[in-house]
Amino acid sequence: RGDHAPGQPGRLTQRRGRDAPPPPIPNRTGSGAYARVAVARPLRGAVLTYAVPATIGELTLGHVVLVPLGSTGETGYVIELTSEPEIDPARIKPLVRVVDPLPAFDARQLEFFRWIAEYYVAPLGMVIHTALPATSTLPIWVYQSGLR
Repeated sequence: RGDHAPGQPGRLTQRRGRDAPPPPIPNRTGSGAYARVAVARPLRGAVLTYAVPATIGELTLGHVVLVPLGSTGETGYVIELTSEPEIDPARIKPLVRVVDPLPAFDARQLEFFRWIAEYYVAPLGMVIHTALPATSTLPIWVYQSGLR
């Protein structure tokens, strides 16, 4: 619901400190930037690696992205940025786009999502998808249906 200013019930203030989103990590496409993305599909171990194209701009942990998966696009959540992919870079597809310029979650929340996924033996992407407000994924479904 938000934090209330001390001594002023009902007056909302912005949260600062530990709940503030981390600063964006500059896109390092020239040196080979890759994002580990948890996709919102009921697949065990559905954390995939995607290349970060120069057109994406800045990207950080917690961004909601559209990624190619199969013959359609899928909602994904950036959980890590790396310069060294775990698989052959020639097999890695690029991200399609960032859905929202602001990250949807931070490192502390990701740690909690990982715990939930492990405890309930659930895919991390589905845990994140379920935990976030529905408006975080709305542009993806409009994009996929071709309504734009």
